[in-house]
Amino acid sequence: AVKNTDLDMFFKEDHHAAIIPREKWKQVQALLALPRRSRKTAPLRRMDNHFIAKRVKDGLFRGFFILDARWTKDERRKFLKILNNTMNNQLPGIMDNAGKITTNLDVVVNDLAVLSAQLKALPLQSTMDNVNATTANLSTFSAQLNDKNSTLGMLMNDPQLYNQLNRVTADIDSLIVDIKRNPKRYISIKLL
Repeated sequence: AVKNTDLDMFFKEDHHAAIIPREKWKQVQALLALPRRSRKTAPLRRMDNHFIAKRVKDGLFRGFFILDARWTKDERRKFLKILNNTMNNQLPGIMDNAGKITTNLDVVVNDLAVLSAQLKALPLQSTMDNVNATTANLSTFSAQLNDKNSTLGMLMNDPQLYNQLNRVTADIDSLIVDIKRNPKRYISIKLL
């Protein structure tokens, strides 16, 4: 790559719209400034910068460490000591988390017990009896509507009866209108 030093270079701050917000940029820059740590090696795996103990990532032996057969007895002891110290440091935190989870589970179990008791106390049988009675009444009502010999069935299925009722309603309506227009014709008041 050749640098062109003959051209004038300019830096313009806030010249164009940002791709990401400034706060995100600052957070990423802070993370990049931290010392890098490989995901493949954890601190307890590296000892004296001359050998590494690898942890199995998957399969039947997942979580186990592979020890190098070339290690001396002292190196194996040192590794086991580091591993033991690490586990002793992490174990209280793990046990604390387990205690919190157990407490949360106790709360959930108690809430479920209360809910179960409330469900048992509900009058489900009487509610179901009411639903069944209402369904039976609706069935009876529907049967009467569909029966052409019942009053409601005749009203629904007999067009002649429907037309007569319409005429009677129209006659009553015209009578009321006429009473309003000529009340003397229908109502007489005599004073004694």
